[in-house]
Amino acid sequence: MFTSTLTPLVGLGMITVERLYPLTLGSNIGTTITGILASLSGPPETFQSSLQIALCHTLFNVSGILIWFPVPFMRKAPVALARLLGNTTADYRWFAIAYTLIMFFVFPIIVFILSMLGTTVFIIVTIVYASIIAFVIVVNFLQHKKPSCLPQMLKTWHFLPFPLRSLDPYDKFIHKYFCFLKVCRKYDVNVDNNEESKAQKSIVFFLDQQNKKSVINEDLKISNPITFDNKAFSSDSF
Repeated sequence: MFTSTLTPLVGLGMITVERLYPLTLGSNIGTTITGILASLSGPPETFQSSLQIALCHTLFNVSGILIWFPVPFMRKAPVALARLLGNTTADYRWFAIAYTLIMFFVFPIIVFILSMLGTTVFIIVTIVYASIIAFVIVVNFLQHKKPSCLPQMLKTWHFLPFPLRSLDPYDKFIHKYFCFLKVCRKYDVNVDNNEESKAQKSIVFFLDQQNKKSVINEDLKISNPITFDNKAFSSDSF
């Protein structure tokens, strides 16, 4: 409730992402305390297991804060990722739904399946996945800071297939087959055209009103000054 209440305020610009970041970390610790209290009130036969799980939840969140918040350099990473996800969602409105499904359903299911296959398989897949992420982060950093250190092929990601470096192909696919979902469209052509026609009509109406006023003023030949806030204005000033 706390984070879902403050998140729209960030979107409205009333609270900055940097200000919301420590508040979110504090709320994450607060949610773990209720788990500890619930484990303490459990039956004796399940007390050890329930308390162990509650402490794992608490220590996991606390260790995450110790890693990502005290060091200023590390503190910038989650904020930058939040801005990246927000900007991506602004361009592709379906991305929020896809991100939620992948991170909260698909990814946990994959991790669960890997854990069932054995520790060795889980460790190998984790090392490969972490190596790919580290490689992408380092190359992106060098592309922006020191592109001269990279070979010619790695100075840009253009050597990769287009679907691996852009969301536009997925956006076109969703726009084509799921166009009945308004949130899935990056640009609504009909809405844009309607808004453009409304804007044009407003401009024409405004210019027409201005022309009528100029004709009336010309006929009346207003010569007496008009005073607003102790300042004199004539019809020529308008």
